[in-house]
Formats: sequence, structure tokens, C-alpha cells
Amino acid sequence: MPLRMNAQRLVAFLGIEGRSFRSAVAAALWPDVDAERALARLRTAMWRLRRTVPRLLRAEGEGIALAAQLRVDIHDVERAAAGTPYVGDLLPGWYDDWVLYERERLRQTSLRARETQAARHLAAGRWAEALSIALDVVRLEPLRESAHRTVMEVHLAEDNIGEALRQYVLLSRLLDVELGVRPSEPTRTLLSDRIPSGLATKLL
Repeated sequence: MPLRMNAQRLVAFLGIEGRSFRSAVAAALWPDVDAERALARLRTAMWRLRRTVPRLLRAEGEGIALAAQLRVDIHDVERAAAGTPYVGDLLPGWYDDWVLYERERLRQTSLRARETQAARHLAAGRWAEALSIALDVVRLEPLRESAHRTVMEVHLAEDNIGEALRQYVLLSRLLDVELGVRPSEPTRTLLSDRIPSGLATKLL
């Protein structure tokens, strides 16, 4: 349903944070004004929202929340994260502090869940599935060393030493160019006993 921006922000905040005190909601949504004016804006947003969607909000003393029967999609994503591809950033184009925090938290939850799923496939010998998921995480976050390491582990499990080495070189270049660092010790030791010592000395 079409909502004014202040109503959209109120719904988004309550959807993410759950039941909250009015003062906390007002301070988060309007941090650039004093408390009294922020609360006045909150009351206006609530009034307009109730006119548009009468049963969307519920008030409990000083607290407000969305209707109890309402489903919020990001909570569904979190519950099913291990079996769900990354679905994109939360509220793209919004730059409120509370949105930035939740966006990053949800993103990290999804990436970690995908890595855990890849590791389970690897342990079970389902190498194609493990590689596909690990490469997807690398695509989403090219500097995520743990995902690169999983890709290398899959290649080594399949005795594709050249592919594992190619992934290591890619990671090394990315870390050097972007951060000026080298891969960590756990990543370097993955290959140390699988390639000739001279090459290991040069690359690792």
C-alpha cells in the first residue's frame, strides 16, 4: 500500500526492532531534532498510518509494535538463512544508522549461514554443491578469506591442486591490492604440503 516516507520508516523500524518505546522510536527516526519535536513527528506518522492501514499498529502503554499477526520477511530470511541464497541488501537506498546496522547484521548472518552450508556439503563429499555455494559467497564478498579457503578445500578434496592454487593466487592479489596484507596462516598451510617446497616458499 502507498505510504508516506515517515510511515514507511516507522513500519520498517518496528518490523526490524519489534516492540519499542515511543521515545526510542522517535529518537532513532528523527535524530536531528529535539525529543519533543521527534515525538510530535512520531504521533503524526502513527496517525497517518492508522488512517491508511487501521490495524497495522498496536499501542501498549509507552510501547508500540506492528500487529502481532503480521509476518516480517527479514525474520523469515533469518530463520531459513542456511538454505536460502543471499536475497540482497535490506532497504537499499536507506542510510539511517539503525538501517545500516541491521543491513550489515543480516548480510553477515546470511553469508555465515551459506559458508556453514558449504562446509557441511564438503564434509559429506557433495563437492559440487559445496563449491557452488562457496563461490557464490566469494562473488558477494570478494575479500572474505574464509570463503576463498572453502573453495580451496573443495578443489583439494577433488585433487584439483592447480585450481586450489589458482584460487589462492586470486585471494593473494585481492588482499594485497585492497588491504596490503597477505593470506592468513590457516589459508597458507592448506597448500604447503601439497605443492613442491620451492613453489611453496615463493607463493606462501
